[in-house]
This record gives sequence, structure tokens and C-alpha cells, in this order.
Amino acid sequence: MPRRDGGQRALSAQSTLLWEAPSLGIHCAWRSDRVRRHYALHRRISVFNTTTAVCCHHGHVQVDTERLHLSPLAMSDHADLYRLQQDPEMMRYLGDGRPYAEHQSVTWLEWNVAMWETEGYGFWAARDRADDAFLGWIGVTKVFDPPELLEESEVGWFVDRQRWGQGLATEGAREALRFAFDDLGLPRVIARYNAANTASGRVMEKIGMQFWGEMPHTEMPGATTRIYEMMQS
Repeated sequence: MPRRDGGQRALSAQSTLLWEAPSLGIHCAWRSDRVRRHYALHRRISVFNTTTAVCCHHGHVQVDTERLHLSPLAMSDHADLYRLQQDPEMMRYLGDGRPYAEHQSVTWLEWNVAMWETEGYGFWAARDRADDAFLGWIGVTKVFDPPELLEESEVGWFVDRQRWGQGLATEGAREALRFAFDDLGLPRVIARYNAANTASGRVMEKIGMQFWGEMPHTEMPGATTRIYEMMQS
């Protein structure tokens, strides 16, 4: 069962992104200029200069499955995450297919840590319940690219390839969908994969998602993205 730790944090900065989350009825602020500008670009929200402290109300959800402990990604996960993002085989079908440089890894993590505060949900860090080893990330987040899919929510996973073939992505993704529908009340969740990555497609089918369509891959010329969906029952 989920464990929620509610709270609030006062943030202040010379230049802060103010945003409104109607579903949560709150305003929040981000400290990172890089993240806030990227978010403003994709979500078409306004950037203001302010020195006013803004309270950010948020809930952090931690979940245990049979083998996984899932908790919101944090900046303290960077070293473990970056190790996996430097593995060419793990990054083969993500983004443009190349391992991340350290600054790319930091930006990616800042973005996804902030998603918990902006949307109220995001990717979890996945750890082995037996020994607390970092296994990657799993969860549901908001789509920010491409424009055709803005406002959708998607389930995804990134599991250490030393643990591939053990059903961990399937186990975590099932819990992510349960969280999306039962706890968040989302009406629809999609999942995307590079058509060459058939293993991810099999996971989507195992967790009960249905094929919805295809579109050109946004970062790999000539590649195709396949999209699956699941609706609130």
C-alpha cells in the first residue's frame, strides 16, 4: 500500500517559475532556471521575476511490491542513475540512442524530481527490497514531447540490464498503472517504445495495454515509435 508523507516547503528566488496545478489547487515554485525554462517552453506557462516566498504543498508516495521498493526520484539518486545512463546498451533505444553526458543526466533528474511537485506524480527510483540496490526508475509521468501527445500521462521503466529477464519492469509497471488509475484517478495512460525495442512492447502487452498507433520517432530519424494505451475501467 502507498505511504504518503505530506508537507510544505517555502521557496524563494530572484527568478522563479510560478505555476498553477488546478488538480491540486496549489501554486508552486522551482529553484532551477534550467528546469523552469524547459518546462515553460513545453507547457506554455509564464515566467515571472519574484522575490516572494511560495509554499509548495506536495505528497511523496512510496510503494512496496513483492520485490521492489519504489520511492520518488531524488537528486541523491544521481550517482546510481548516471552509472546506468552511461551504459550504451541501456541507452540504445532512449532519446537519440546515446549515453548521457553528466550534465544531461543532471538535467534529466532535475526535471523528473520536479515533476512530483508540479504534477503530484512522476517516476519512482526502483530499489531491490532484499538489499536496497538501485535498479533504475519506474512509474507514471506527464508527457512533454511531442506536441501531439501533450497532456497525456505515460508509464515507463528503465531497469538495470544486469536484472533484465526477471520480470521487474512488469512488476513495477503494474503497480504504476494501479497508482495512476486508483490513486490519481487518471482517465488514460499511454506507453511508448522504439519499434526496434520489442522487449518493451512485450512488457506493455503483459501489463494489459493495447496497441493504439505509431508515429515517427522524434529523436532518431527513420525510426518509429509505437504507442500503447490503457483506459480507466
